[in-house]
Amino acid sequence: MSLKIRRVMHRMLGRSQLLAFVPVLTLAAYWAGGEAALFFAAIAFPFILALLGGLRERPLLHAERDALTGLFMRDGLIDWADDVMREETDDDRQVAVVVMVIDDLEVIEERFGRSMRDTILGDAADRLKALLRDQDVLARFGNGFALGLPRVKPPETETLLALGERLQSIFEEPF
Repeated sequence: MSLKIRRVMHRMLGRSQLLAFVPVLTLAAYWAGGEAALFFAAIAFPFILALLGGLRERPLLHAERDALTGLFMRDGLIDWADDVMREETDDDRQVAVVVMVIDDLEVIEERFGRSMRDTILGDAADRLKALLRDQDVLARFGNGFALGLPRVKPPETETLLALGERLQSIFEEPF
């Protein structure tokens, strides 16, 4: 089966909302085609959905989020990367993840309290969100953040280094 056909089938059938129609399809199949159609609608159709990823345990939109920043947690970032790599068709494009850690965050918490640490994390998340493109994903990752970048070409490492400098520059202004 060609890659384009598989991608179209995945987009059409790979939606968990289609599961709501399985009982209707089952009844319609039995009414229209008898037992053979009933078998397809009741067993084969959900099996095909499962193979195409339509029966995901946790949809990305419902992945666990950080209560403070509203960002995905580590598992949400991993789910996003899995989805992007599964859907990616260009062999020359990859997924890049940039991890940023806020230095001495524990020291700040000990000296100024948890509310100051939370303020810094919230402000840092807001600054990073303002820098992102629509297709990028920002996640809370320990004492910092992880930025997921889809569709990156391997020779763009210099661009990633420039992005790192831009990310650092947004923190030059004090909180």
